[in-house]
Amino acid sequence: MSAWAQLEEREAAVDEARRVAGEREREARRAAGALEGANAAFLAFVEDVAAGARPDDAEERGRLQRECAAASGRRAVRTIPVGDAFVDEVVDEVAEAVAAGARRAVETRVTQLREFVRREFPGLVAERSEASVRVTAEAEDALGAFRAAHHAYGAERARWRRLMGLRGFPPDVPADPLQDPVRDRDLMAGGRVPAPIPAAVRDAVAS
Repeated sequence: MSAWAQLEEREAAVDEARRVAGEREREARRAAGALEGANAAFLAFVEDVAAGARPDDAEERGRLQRECAAASGRRAVRTIPVGDAFVDEVVDEVAEAVAAGARRAVETRVTQLREFVRREFPGLVAERSEASVRVTAEAEDALGAFRAAHHAYGAERARWRRLMGLRGFPPDVPADPLQDPVRDRDLMAGGRVPAPIPAAVRDAVAS
């Protein structure tokens, strides 16, 4: 495997670690919400029973109480800054630990990536230099072909202008998209180059 392929493999590992860390962060937020939900459900049951709004079902009470106790075992409160103030936030300690581990995994992957680049830098430079020379040569060949094509395209536009002028018609030749092709988004997205035929003539031929 080339040095550059190994670099891309490590970059992909960093991206995947960041994706996992993001998912663990979201799971931690969902878990914190679930803790609050478990506690609220048990308290609502107790209140409803005391109010006579529902029967004191022992099985239901036990289930809700177990869920509440389990939530309490994972529940913690941390203080976070919000603007100029501080607020308390309920967190699930287990889910937070998993998220913290995922963040550490990102740091490990980034460190491995940077260490690889430090160690293999000469080889990476050699591979990229070889590829850059090859790509540049291909670009120069393509540029030469483009210049020839653009010259021919411009000459054809000029012939149509001359013909239409001799007949007393406006040239009406399509705009030249090759004048600055890189800035033409439609062309760069795979759009077609319009034939340099005046619209009036093209419509007459088509009909």
